[in-house]
Amino acid sequence: MLCQKVYPSEVKGLIQALQRSQLSWPFYDQHSIARKEFLKSVKKGYAWQVSEQGKILGFLSFAERQPGKPVILTNALFLNRQLGWKKSLSLLEKVAKERFCSAVQLQFTGGTGQLEFLLEQGYHYNQEENQFTKQLIYNTALVLGGGGAHGSYQIGVWQALKELGISFNIVTGTSVGALNGAFVLQGDSEVAKEMWESLSTDAVMSFPAAANTNQTLRELLLQIASLTTTAIRNRGVSTQPLRQLLESHIQLDKIEESPLRLFIVTTEMSGLKETVVEINTAKSDQLVDWLLASASFFPAMQAIEIEGLSYMDGGYRNNLSIDVALREGATECIAVDVKGPGITKRMRLSEETVSILLHSPWELGTFLVFDAVRSRQNLQLGYLETQKKFGQLKGYWYTFDLAEDTETIWHDFWQEIRERPYLKEYISQDAWLEKIILPRLRKLYKDRVTLETIGLAFIELVAKTFQLLPTKVYTINQLRKEIKVKKQQPANAELGVLSVQEWLDRFREESFVFSEKNQLLYLKKRLIDELDKSEIDKIPEVVVKSETELQETHELASGEQGAVDRPQPDREQWQSLQRAVQKNPVQVLLVLFIDYLMEGSTW
Repeated sequence: MLCQKVYPSEVKGLIQALQRSQLSWPFYDQHSIARKEFLKSVKKGYAWQVSEQGKILGFLSFAERQPGKPVILTNALFLNRQLGWKKSLSLLEKVAKERFCSAVQLQFTGGTGQLEFLLEQGYHYNQEENQFTKQLIYNTALVLGGGGAHGSYQIGVWQALKELGISFNIVTGTSVGALNGAFVLQGDSEVAKEMWESLSTDAVMSFPAAANTNQTLRELLLQIASLTTTAIRNRGVSTQPLRQLLESHIQLDKIEESPLRLFIVTTEMSGLKETVVEINTAKSDQLVDWLLASASFFPAMQAIEIEGLSYMDGGYRNNLSIDVALREGATECIAVDVKGPGITKRMRLSEETVSILLHSPWELGTFLVFDAVRSRQNLQLGYLETQKKFGQLKGYWYTFDLAEDTETIWHDFWQEIRERPYLKEYISQDAWLEKIILPRLRKLYKDRVTLETIGLAFIELVAKTFQLLPTKVYTINQLRKEIKVKKQQPANAELGVLSVQEWLDRFREESFVFSEKNQLLYLKKRLIDELDKSEIDKIPEVVVKSETELQETHELASGEQGAVDRPQPDREQWQSLQRAVQKNPVQVLLVLFIDYLMEGSTW
């Protein structure tokens, strides 16, 4: 289920669905009044649309939905007339539970219909406020997927959840998720953070180092080749260093005293059978063995023998064990997928189950090579992206404070470029942004964009163009400074070890003539470097003039005003610019926006 804010620019596309929607609860006396009030709430920023698999379920109005606080619903319209009281109420509670609100409050103005039913469902009635309130009960599971060196991302998620006051009773983990789950069980977030921030490959696996660093693609490939050779020769790389690491950090007394339950997934080799072990009840002398078994990525790593059976990485059968959490009674699951190799089961969740998936839009590096710098970056990504998921910060690729005004600068830029001759005829069309720019921008940005959030999208694309790190909360001024002072340095010097795919992406961007970066540089040359900005506004109609009129315009421009030495865009150049606008309108706007944002600085 998806609950997302409705912006004024989206109302036109939703009006037919809104007209078919009806009240199930007496928020208002009439359906028509409720629809009008919903439209008012759109302007106030309190309107939300609920959908599932692309199908609209209904429209809600509420002011906030923050973890640990009650959510006050003031309107609810549903499209399914047969939804019924129970299902519609369950949907309202699910919307509140997706943000871990403490309670759900129904603020009625149209009477006290279904009073008895609401009381039966655990609601308390406040007659003075005509309000029904229910305290929400949670049995939440934290599900940690496999992903090797990507695992520090999960520690960042855990830290953010602690700050948000979101607790859980059950933890399930596969592979590195099982190892992190043990730290969660102990409650040692700082110990886990310190361990990850100092972790290296030789602290996890024992094999001959092929390179002292991994700062180039060649060095990375040498290290992977060395790991592969050692694995083939020894039937897997020894995990003795990882065993020593765990034995020095696992505290049995804390695990025994923990109120949480940890279930880890491993794979029994002989029949490729999924094996689930509850760590709380495992034999003390086998606890580290089971954790190693879940994380032993055979054949790269040696299998682990326990009581005569060999076990290997749980990702071979169940890399993201949501089903285990549900089987143990979880009603809400926070699943952290760190993009490790393995099988992720497909499952159909019940209508009451709340499932929240956390994963990064960024690559997290190579999962077999551990690097302290990359671990710190991934940990911070996990922290920031969890804060964004629960509405505390904003952004998709990058992160900004909710109060940061990212739209005013776009509005000012839009006003400034309205007189550009090669854009004028398009900008004068009201539908150009909505019908041409937004669909293409969404494909490039890879997230939702509306006319009200277009500035944020373009600002983030600027940051991506300059390959800024996504591991801090930016302001517009900080972003400008980062771009201005950014030094030439190896591609991964700030980020840490890159994956092979990241190296290939960097190489393609730098070398491929039609790469996104090179297209932007070409457009910059045409739009910024080759045009005398002082002349642009003097010949706004040049592209629609005839040959004779064009010649007369050029003669006038080079006559008595003394402009004879100024470079004049010729007809071919202007037509080329218009073709660029037609073919790559988003890229054209991005180039102009970068120039505006950077106030003409070299980029």
